[in-house]
Amino acid sequence: DLQKYTRFVLEVKQYMVQSGLHYFPKSQVGIMPSFIKGKAMDFYLQKVATHQHYWTLSKFFTELMDFCFPLNFTEILCKQFNNTVQGSRNVQEYFYNLEMKATNLGDISCQELTRRA
Repeated sequence: DLQKYTRFVLEVKQYMVQSGLHYFPKSQVGIMPSFIKGKAMDFYLQKVATHQHYWTLSKFFTELMDFCFPLNFTEILCKQFNNTVQGSRNVQEYFYNLEMKATNLGDISCQELTRRA
């Protein structure tokens, strides 16, 4: 679920700042088991646990997304972004929906997001 993933990323980043761990990037990935379960924990145990020192938080988030979502997820998300219409949603709900998709696509400019809104 994209909303859960996006929330997870935001909450972990916020925790890193509040705890002071943003100053210690090599320690960040090692605390991930406190935040994850299910398929995300499978990913951690299979790919990360034995080589934590090679992982950055950014790489962890990117590869976790690749592990948990279908291989063509970016393509699907891009199509959804391009086909999103406001419909009966208010402007704030519509913009939030676009922004969440754009954040996870990564290559949507602020100008494109504003044009769509």
